[in-house]
Amino acid sequence: MVKIEDVKQKLSQTIAAGTACFAKDAEWDYELLNEHVLELEEMSREAIQAQLRKECETILDQLDERKPLTPQQLSTVRMFIVGESEAYLRAEKQADAWRAEIRRLFGQLEQFGAGTIDGVDSLFQLRAICMEAIRVIPDITFYLDQKERIQKFDDATSKPLEEKTIRVLREILQSMLISENM
Repeated sequence: MVKIEDVKQKLSQTIAAGTACFAKDAEWDYELLNEHVLELEEMSREAIQAQLRKECETILDQLDERKPLTPQQLSTVRMFIVGESEAYLRAEKQADAWRAEIRRLFGQLEQFGAGTIDGVDSLFQLRAICMEAIRVIPDITFYLDQKERIQKFDDATSKPLEEKTIRVLREILQSMLISENM
């Protein structure tokens, strides 16, 4: 079981790896930094699961018994299911810049559409624009997916829980307690 102290230790290691990476600015160091960040994210997930396990098991029992959840329990379910999405949306400050970037790139594509592609140089330029768009679009879709995830949860839990919603919540909670990709 991962403890918060383990996460703090990994965070220190990740910060040290980042400092070394930024000083060298070499591909290998960024790959190593990526490994540290992936491990830190995994440890954070495991620590969240450990912290919320007992409360979620109690909630699962209550759902099994068809007892209504208290506001605090529903808040815990919310935190467990969409807390990561909410934290991401609070931290993410680039969404408007991504949208502006994709609009700028598509403006360049429109210029290509209005002009002629007349050789290798223009094809390389077109390809570079596409590569930039390919880099930005997943950030935008991830951002929008997180917003939609929260909205779906809110819609499903804004009224008394129906049998289907209870079943789905139960399945989600169970899978998140054991999942490597919470």
